[in-house]
Amino acid sequence: MDEEIVSVHGDIASSHWWFRGRRAVVRTLLKMVWKEKIFGNIIDIGGGGGSMVSLLQEFGQIIAVLEPNLELASYAQKRFKDEKRVTVFTGDLESLGRNNYYDVVALFDVLEHIERDTEALIKIRSMLKVGGSLVVTVPAFGFLWSNHDEKNGHKRRYTRDELLLKLKERGFEVERATYFNFFLFPIAFIVRVVDRYIRRGNTDFSLGAGAFNDLLYYIFSVECTLLRLINLPFGVSIFALAVKNDE
Repeated sequence: MDEEIVSVHGDIASSHWWFRGRRAVVRTLLKMVWKEKIFGNIIDIGGGGGSMVSLLQEFGQIIAVLEPNLELASYAQKRFKDEKRVTVFTGDLESLGRNNYYDVVALFDVLEHIERDTEALIKIRSMLKVGGSLVVTVPAFGFLWSNHDEKNGHKRRYTRDELLLKLKERGFEVERATYFNFFLFPIAFIVRVVDRYIRRGNTDFSLGAGAFNDLLYYIFSVECTLLRLINLPFGVSIFALAVKNDE
């Protein structure tokens, strides 16, 4: 992962509009399905500096963060050193040997980094208890591919149908799936097309820094109201919540 991206995930993920907006959307969608349910063990795979932990703590008693990047894992370990409910591991997915253990596995913009994503889904399913949930977000639409994806180490972007097919073929039953980051899609499209031709060298995380941070967060988070009513027809990202029903 690019050093700039590591810095973003470690230093500003709690305040940056994109991370804040994603948390708002994911919180809205999970509360709709889970309501007041509290789980025992939740693991955030590829959890970076731990920016999603506060959200996951609303739904779980014990939170684990698995992060392969040593710098980000160290950041998270320092951040949660006094949190008895939070444990941070270093290593990759294969380093986790626990089967039928977790109530929830979270993959927030991680699956697109994994070369063999379908094999990863099989591994994750084995880690879940029967009835356990997989929460996943991924970037959407291959035509949005840009320098942002390359700097982030992405292998691909997905369509909603493609993601659902991979989940269903690996034994998951999908409870909710929708595009999100809907209102900012036109801006993202223009930025990506421009980037493709002039190679700005920036990432989406550079967009809206400073004075526009709160404005972009507001635009992003407004769609939470829509998501309470419908699945969005397109967006920069995709959310899916799937369940392991049986063996």
